[in-house]
Amino acid sequence: MHDGLDAQLIGALHLARNPATPRAAVTAQLEEALDHLKLTVDAMHDTEGDLSSLLGALRYRLGPRLEAAGIQLAWNVEELPDIEGWTLDRARDLQMILYEGISNILTHARARHFTIAAHHEAAGDRVLVVLGDDGCGFVPGVEATAGDAAAAIPPRRGRGLANLQLRTRRLGARLDIRSSALGTTLALSLPRRAG
Repeated sequence: MHDGLDAQLIGALHLARNPATPRAAVTAQLEEALDHLKLTVDAMHDTEGDLSSLLGALRYRLGPRLEAAGIQLAWNVEELPDIEGWTLDRARDLQMILYEGISNILTHARARHFTIAAHHEAAGDRVLVVLGDDGCGFVPGVEATAGDAAAAIPPRRGRGLANLQLRTRRLGARLDIRSSALGTTLALSLPRRAG
């Protein structure tokens, strides 16, 4: 509950108290808070290192939001080996990395297509999870202007990338984010043996 959900609910309350706030803005804030709450509850169930289940739960929770936003989802997740030494905290960190990426696509990217791909890299005994979209891209810390074709949208509250990096370090993973006016790719490489 402490992982950003409180800020989302407080933000929704402030929006709702302002009579000039469009109803759609309040609805969007509440939808995001509800998604966050559902994923927090999901993270309380031990998947015992089963990444396929974790990714499936994320798809189940956020798929309807993607569809409602007119974003077509391509699901390219191969059979994945279990991660050894997995914990609920590690599952939560992974889930929140992926949630942050998907949330940014829903909120900022203006994408039409979104891909979730995952496979096992036998050579390095790692699991690679990739999120990709065909949206407008971003440049950290630069505000976008309305109608900007290469919109440079900073992460929510300016802490999104820092949160991603912190969670990545805790997982002992590697994170590569690439963005341009043609879209954004977030690639997370996880060691199969938690250390």
